[in-house]
Amino acid sequence: MQLLLQSINMAQQKCPKDYHPILLTSVAGKLMEHRIASALYEHLSCNGLLSSVQHGFVKDKSTCTNLLECINDWTLILQNKDSVTVAYIDFSKAFNTVCHVKLFACLHAYGIRGSVLNWIHNFLTCRTHQTRVGSSISEIADLLTGVVQGSGLGPLLFLMYIDGLTKTLESVGVVIKFFADDVKVYLKIVKYDDCVILQKALDLISQWASNWQLQISVKKCSVLHVGPRHVSFRYSIGNDVIPQVTQCKDLGVVLTGSLCPAEHICEITVKAHRWANSILRCFVSRNNDLLVHAFVVYVRPILEYNSVIWSSSLVHDIQQLEKVQRRFTKRLLGMN
Repeated sequence: MQLLLQSINMAQQKCPKDYHPILLTSVAGKLMEHRIASALYEHLSCNGLLSSVQHGFVKDKSTCTNLLECINDWTLILQNKDSVTVAYIDFSKAFNTVCHVKLFACLHAYGIRGSVLNWIHNFLTCRTHQTRVGSSISEIADLLTGVVQGSGLGPLLFLMYIDGLTKTLESVGVVIKFFADDVKVYLKIVKYDDCVILQKALDLISQWASNWQLQISVKKCSVLHVGPRHVSFRYSIGNDVIPQVTQCKDLGVVLTGSLCPAEHICEITVKAHRWANSILRCFVSRNNDLLVHAFVVYVRPILEYNSVIWSSSLVHDIQQLEKVQRRFTKRLLGMN
């Protein structure tokens, strides 16, 4: 319970702009959503309408498959003693700013018409939003854009909406990977002309986002150079220069220019130690089975998340990971 209260308190300290509307509907409505979503996904899969570079909300794909494909490409480039430049693009509140008119036109182009399209139209339009903080309730506001988060249909609708961006970049010559609204574009950089090609791809992304009314948060975008050397070039989105970083968090995994996992291991072990200490402080019971179960539920997922991506063979890194469990069990009666 205390862990739950701590999480709530941490959430309340965030900026109000970080909050998003969540769908509240009946069980019957949710069942209808999932039924329609399943039929739509089957239609898209059977006809090959969704791009293969999309890994979010897609069957048999995940953050792990996204990262595996990228790391494999980058490793092959590094083995040839070349370098690759990766541009991470962040859309600001992408799910909440989807234009309904353009979304319906997109669905019509995918062959979704008739009563199904009318049902989706009625599902998304004429919605209202109201915020409650404690006992205070805000005034009712109309939701004019967006596919509401928390719905069974919203993620799939968004995938169809953003899929047009993949088709826009097909002829540029860059590699692009999606996880829902998280986009990264990368290219092997050998000479200055390669930088120009990557910049052209960024210009197309900026133009597409403007046409489809999605805003890019340049402050959250970044450029990472992977490899021993890179060509000096200032990449930009519109009139804003994208900051260049030496490391970044890619779908929860910290990546550096050398692809060394040390920084990621350091970060997750610090977080895991913090959670392990919280368990020992918050649980009144000293029952070993209960505490070990809490460790497995709260701490081990932190250490095991996408471990196939960053698993290290260095003794120092392995000992650093194992130290989390050893330090925790030493503080349990009879398990030192």
